Amino acid sequence: MLVSSFLVLHFEGHLPIGFQTLRNLTEIHAAKNGLRLIGLSKRDYRGPGWFESVKHLDLSSNYVSGSIDLSIFPNLEYADLSNNLITGFAGNGRCKSCIYS
Repeated sequence: MLVSSFLVLHFEGHLPIGFQTLRNLTEIHAAKNGLRLIGLSKRDYRGPGWFESVKHLDLSSNYVSGSIDLSIFPNLEYADLSNNLITGFAGNGRCKSCIYS
């Protein structure tokens, strides 16, 4: 069981079940984990406040594929999505400092 008061999620291996329900989460560090996500979109993550507090996202050097909707991270300041299989970006999300390639 994950505690809802986590502020930073730094892990190796698979995404923990229920991580997206951590409403106070401000940072997700998951570089070089062999993650095989297929897109990130609002239809995949429904619910009030999911990812609303995330300001720092590092999913670099994984196998994330498909389209990424940055609008599910409305307060994102930094993202590193480099070295993945991402095909595009959707939504009106904004990021102050993002690395995509």
